[in-house]
Amino acid sequence: MTSERNMMCPCGSNKKVKKCCGNSKKAAEPPHKPKGVPQVAQAMLAAGIDKAVVYAYYNTGEFIVEESRHCQSVEGLRVWDAHLAAFAILDEETQSSVISQCVNGAFQ
Repeated sequence: MTSERNMMCPCGSNKKVKKCCGNSKKAAEPPHKPKGVPQVAQAMLAAGIDKAVVYAYYNTGEFIVEESRHCQSVEGLRVWDAHLAAFAILDEETQSSVISQCVNGAFQ
């Protein structure tokens, strides 16, 4: 029988649990922005993914869905949820402007 740590991680990373969400060091690592974030944000919008999720992805480098929330640190979820909430309070025109800047790589 395979130990739980040697199973594939349910978050979808294609890594073993011990190298991914089961890694206690991962929770201490700061969020990072993968290369190509603007291109991924653009593809997410083209696929119809909610703009708030695209904004949170752009700012955290993470793409968190219900099925992967259990793999995230409490701090990571707090930051993700804070970005979703911050986007939600913007008016529609500002949301469009921010998303445009994200997909062009100009938003900091």
